[in-house]
Amino acid sequence: MLDASPNLKMVGVARGGPVNVDLAAASDRGIAVITAPGRNADAVADLALAFIVMLARGIMTGVEFVARGGRVGASAFEEPSFLGTN
Repeated sequence: MLDASPNLKMVGVARGGPVNVDLAAASDRGIAVITAPGRNADAVADLALAFIVMLARGIMTGVEFVARGGRVGASAFEEPSFLGTN
C-alpha cells in the first residue's frame, strides 16, 4: 500500500498500536505514523455495562420470544422469565 501511495504523508491508526503498519517501511519513506491509544476505552466500558444489564435482565429471552412470533404486552402479567432480576 505504501508503494501505491507516493504522496502519502501520514498514516493514522485508530487502535491501541500500529500492529498492522510496517513502521520501518513508513519511516524509510518519511511517512509519519500516529496512533490513538485508549480512544475507545469509554465506549468499550459502556458496552460492557450494557451487556451486563442485558444478561441480568434476561433481555435476550424476550427478544427470542418475540422473534419466534410471541406477543409481549398482551396481558398485565408477562411470563416470569421476562422479569429479570433486581
